[in-house]
Amino acid sequence: MKPLQVCREALKAWKENLIPLVALNGVMMVLQAGLKTYMNTLMPAQSGTAASDVSAVTIVAFGLCALVLVCVNSFLTLALINYAREPRHGRPYLFSALKDAGARVVPFLKSLFLLWAFILVGMSVAALFLGGGKIAYASLIKSSGSNIALSVLLATSTVFVVLTISVIWYSFFFSLGPLVAAYEHLPAIASLRASRDRVRGNALRYVVAIAVVGFLYFVIGFGLYGAITRFTHDKLILDMIDPLLLLVFSPLGLVVWYMSYKKLTGIRKNDSSPKRS
Repeated sequence: MKPLQVCREALKAWKENLIPLVALNGVMMVLQAGLKTYMNTLMPAQSGTAASDVSAVTIVAFGLCALVLVCVNSFLTLALINYAREPRHGRPYLFSALKDAGARVVPFLKSLFLLWAFILVGMSVAALFLGGGKIAYASLIKSSGSNIALSVLLATSTVFVVLTISVIWYSFFFSLGPLVAAYEHLPAIASLRASRDRVRGNALRYVVAIAVVGFLYFVIGFGLYGAITRFTHDKLILDMIDPLLLLVFSPLGLVVWYMSYKKLTGIRKNDSSPKRS
């Protein structure tokens, strides 16, 4: 896998479909903003209600809004990728992209939720070690002296760091799982395994391909910020820079994600195909 080649292919698909991709991403951002605004009204900090007084109905409503937000984002993400992944030769394609996204969104969500569950469980276990170490330290410092207490704190902190790094590392290896599940119709667990197998051996190249988009985003963002501040420091105008950049660059990031999946899948198939003598 060549990261720059992946970025070039993604950039070409992004440029050829810029207007519909930005439009789809704009719809996604508007829906996100609307749901987040409604969710904020349900939060105790926003409504002036103490956390202990929040009703079960409010909690359920908040959870449903979060679930709807994830589902809508996943559906539009797939629609956006569908629009960019195949040439259309001038024929209308939006309806087909949306229809195809609807057929693939359930396996995508299953893999995505499994990935999030892995991250949640892993980070929770790491946090338990860190919290337990602090409690043990506070208890042992009074009864057993500072040496033993510091040893326990150091050991639990080390376990916390190792577990955190492991969760982040494996989450990166599993990051293609939702795409594998959506486009190959594999079960959630199998999709994460397939993602790990494809990223293995190409992890650094995959990181570079994603990092190129992030680099372009920050360089252009800082450049625009510096250029605009030469003429105005109006907070309203400056606050619009980041949303406008995300409107344009988020589709590019998603296309790079898909192109990386496509390229790594092709490499995996070539490696597993029988060799001719």
